[in-house]
Amino acid sequence: MTLTTPVLPQDFDAVCPGEQWFFYWRTSASLWQSKLEAIPGQFVVVPLNWAFHSETGEYYDFAREKPETNLRKLVEVAKAVGKHIIFLMPVTPFPFLPNGGLPHILARNLCINELGEARAFVDSEGAIHKLYSYFDPRVFQAFARFCQKTAEYFSIHGIACDVYGVRGRYFEHGISKSMMLDRSNAFEKGFSRFLEAKKREGQAIDLSHPAGEQKLIAEYEASVEEMYVQTAKEELNANWGTLVDIGYLGASPDLMMERICSNESPTFHSKELFSWLCRDALPSSILLPSRIKKGNLLKQLDALVTQTVMPRLLTDAVYEDQWNAPWKPLTFFEVFKENEDEVLWERLALWQALDHRYRWCYRVRPVEDFKFNDEIDFSRVIFLSGKDLNDKAFGDLLKVFMSGGKVVLNRTGIDILFLRRFETFFLENSLKVEKINFHTMLHNITLGEGRLLIFQGEKLPELKDAELSKFWNKILETYDIVHVDMEAEEGVDHFWRVREAKPSELSFEEIRRLNLYNSTSYRKKVEIRFQKTFALLKLVDETNVRTQSGQGLLQIEILPGGSVAVDFGVYS
Repeated sequence: MTLTTPVLPQDFDAVCPGEQWFFYWRTSASLWQSKLEAIPGQFVVVPLNWAFHSETGEYYDFAREKPETNLRKLVEVAKAVGKHIIFLMPVTPFPFLPNGGLPHILARNLCINELGEARAFVDSEGAIHKLYSYFDPRVFQAFARFCQKTAEYFSIHGIACDVYGVRGRYFEHGISKSMMLDRSNAFEKGFSRFLEAKKREGQAIDLSHPAGEQKLIAEYEASVEEMYVQTAKEELNANWGTLVDIGYLGASPDLMMERICSNESPTFHSKELFSWLCRDALPSSILLPSRIKKGNLLKQLDALVTQTVMPRLLTDAVYEDQWNAPWKPLTFFEVFKENEDEVLWERLALWQALDHRYRWCYRVRPVEDFKFNDEIDFSRVIFLSGKDLNDKAFGDLLKVFMSGGKVVLNRTGIDILFLRRFETFFLENSLKVEKINFHTMLHNITLGEGRLLIFQGEKLPELKDAELSKFWNKILETYDIVHVDMEAEEGVDHFWRVREAKPSELSFEEIRRLNLYNSTSYRKKVEIRFQKTFALLKLVDETNVRTQSGQGLLQIEILPGGSVAVDFGVYS
């Protein structure tokens, strides 16, 4: 039997740029069927192109003039070929579209970064797209009309597909930033109005130091972003799914010249991919040219994005019996932070310590997401900064602790009132505070299964790298995290996933899968040692690998470009 590679439609990469996305405006409506048939899987992600439906932001075309604006036909064609459409509504600019997706008449105020430079992104074809301010009131008003007209069109034509709001994110110097970021005159005028409103309400405004001003700027940015989200949610209520963060690979300004000169490295994008997975964002490669998305990067996008994250984030969009994607990223730690805290935790060497044995097995989340609710996984260790605590977060911290949760708190910058409230809480509940002087002062408090560890982080940056490493290793060892020991040569990428055990696997508490990738030009070795609580089940998707196993030991030799997935059963 001769195997043949399926012939994809012409310009397939331009219309279907990756991870089951579909750009309906880049091809004739008469070709939609052939393009959709070529997309693997049962669902198709369709971003709504605001500017394609309106040049002015006033008049909207849904199949009146251009056949390619006929979204009802798109849904019908998709259904005919067995696909389910998921629409995406941008609540921040789309970096893969001219003007960030704005109708040209609304593209009046260029987005400016903190250095006064115009913000722009390179798409998969090498075109440079400048972004325009979403802080312009005219843009917001037109956006509301777009949402309203889209909702009316969906209602009239009985389109029942879910619409998910999309917040775009990108990395700059290792920090996650919003696609909405702007420091133009439009932003400055809006920020001034925001401050005046606070003053009229009698709120104290402290602009005497940079930290205070940055906090107010962050509050203003979040409030404007929330206005766009709530407007889309209210107008599209009948079709609204939820809000999804999308992390764009290749969007980092640090990579601008490499991208323009076509000199970018797939290895850089692999790191971006893993970093977005650790932030519960949906990674997207649609800015990357097809020549980059080959080999192991393509495998990573398929296994970790299409098969793992997309089903979890877009789960409401399809029927459960049609969706089979049980894997999710393995997580032992949750680090809650404000944006600048990412650098602060780096100065404390937390990321290096976690990566030493638990690489990518942590989640980095905004501090406002820290809440006590039914979704909290008390098996995870939570990291918090004292300076981020407010009354609500303080109360939730105590609830997590009393319910058996594990919290590590850096007391640097904490309000003195919260320290006094801690002391009162410990006295009222007769809790013993164990004081330990290990490179810095630590306070260890336990209550049943709950544990609260408070440390003074301001002293840690003074330590040498070896001392910092020893400090964190000692801390992490006390949490008895069940995991394997792995030694991998430099250049080997890996990522852990986990799923519940199936009925045929009831002797195990869960199943963990380790994906290994060698994207270098050299042979690499990996050695995995596991305890009796682990059972080696099988190797999956072996490409250019050699393995040798023994009692509690697995040795893997991965040739250049090779990859493999290893499944372990974890006993209760």
